[in-house]
Amino acid sequence: MVMLVIFLIMQVGFTCLFVFIGFFLQDFLSKIPISKIPLLIPYIFPFAQSFGGQFVMVFTSVMVYSRITQERENLALQSSGISTWCLMFPAFFLAFFMSIVSFFMSDVYCSWGMNGLQRTFFSSLESIIYSTLENKSSYTVGEDLFLSVDRVQDGKLYGLFLTSKNFTNSYTCSAKSAELRIGPASQIVRPDEVCYLKLTNEVYRYNPNDNSLVMKISFNNLEIQYESNQISTSLERTILVSMDELKKLQDRNMNHVSGMSLARLNDYVEKQNQMIDSLKLELALQASLFIQTGNFEGFKSERLKHEFYDEIKNCRKMIHRAKIEPTRRLAFAFNCFFLTLVCVPLSLHKGEEGALLLISLRVMPLLFLFFPAFMLLLNLVKDSAMTPLILWLPNLALLVFGCWLIRKAL
Repeated sequence: MVMLVIFLIMQVGFTCLFVFIGFFLQDFLSKIPISKIPLLIPYIFPFAQSFGGQFVMVFTSVMVYSRITQERENLALQSSGISTWCLMFPAFFLAFFMSIVSFFMSDVYCSWGMNGLQRTFFSSLESIIYSTLENKSSYTVGEDLFLSVDRVQDGKLYGLFLTSKNFTNSYTCSAKSAELRIGPASQIVRPDEVCYLKLTNEVYRYNPNDNSLVMKISFNNLEIQYESNQISTSLERTILVSMDELKKLQDRNMNHVSGMSLARLNDYVEKQNQMIDSLKLELALQASLFIQTGNFEGFKSERLKHEFYDEIKNCRKMIHRAKIEPTRRLAFAFNCFFLTLVCVPLSLHKGEEGALLLISLRVMPLLFLFFPAFMLLLNLVKDSAMTPLILWLPNLALLVFGCWLIRKAL
């Protein structure tokens, strides 16, 4: 019972720690208003459990079993006929169960948690931009759009300057005042409202089913510099700017192999195989065309000599990365069990040192050796054709060490 209480307290503490780290270190999370932070906790919890479960279980075990040793409760239980193994078994069972939970929680985070974080960010984007402009007078939306203002007052942007950093379609505009809204097009655009797509004369056609994310800016006294044209108007003009590019930036982590759910990995591998087949077919057609036309110089082209092979090589690399991901997640999740297998008998054997000293002098060095070794093996597997099963080697080392400590404790 004491172990469960300490475990739950540690779990809450680590979840709050991960929220704190994400809020201050992750660029897009750090801009979310403080009032929205509680909304992040359900989405961050699966990540906190999958990544921090090992630390929670290890520190819980050390605190509980070192206290048992200090107070000689283990000797009292042994004199009552209860073996040391029975004393350790609840911790091992809980660690094994939490390892399974951690494995599934990592998948929950990839399939549900990351989507929730993204939705929270985009629902707060309007207030994020306003607060940033008010404090810093400038804000960059994605990699393309730059906003700056003289001041923000009563929900209006005074002295707004907007520029696109996309060199293929660059434009700038300034306005005496403006108002900004962000959300699904069907919710922020009225049916009778005239809106222009960016700075063109193309009018947006209202669609009640259009849920694409857009930024609506209503200008007063607008001046536009578009390519070599300059336009000024004293009338109010409302434009819509697509936020798809920003969404693509946020989707990059979700489209990386490490951010995909297990269900998406098989589809990803299939798409990469299809891409390889397509590249091989295109390569064969190009070679066949050069042979038929007698254009043998075409074989020396950069596209045929390098680009095809580089793309095929990259696809195969991503397939290999996707295939090792389930093993990586499972091995990482079961770190929780194998670390507990070491820390419980270690705490019973050296518990008289006290939990704090035990963690500082024995557990932390173990963790500093274990996790770099795991990451080193992971990099070796990524960059070679080695079997991903070698990711279990650090766990097997812990198993051997843990069994030796258990035998010593018995």
